[in-house]
Amino acid sequence: MNEELLRRAAYLKPVSQDSSLSYEERVEILTEKVNDIMSSREDVFSLIGNNTLTVMIDNHKNHGSFIKNVLRFNNFALLARTLPWVYRSYLSRGFSRDYFPAVLNA
Repeated sequence: MNEELLRRAAYLKPVSQDSSLSYEERVEILTEKVNDIMSSREDVFSLIGNNTLTVMIDNHKNHGSFIKNVLRFNNFALLARTLPWVYRSYLSRGFSRDYFPAVLNA
């Protein structure tokens, strides 16, 4: 799976500097919106397991910062290498597999 992600990442088109800067300018607003949507879900605790909302919110902040750097440096290989680890890390901390489609939809 990791090799497939790396192969696909190599074909992604670079993000323009304007688009990257636009994301950087809005990442806090986007993260806050995702936090609001996820926190208000009736099933939030079944999605985040025994974690607190603060853990989820911190994860979203870290994700926004990480993506900001991926876009700034057009380093999609970094994203492809990190994504499986992040997924396993969340699951090991008790997040449900259903969390990922929910947060991506948010």
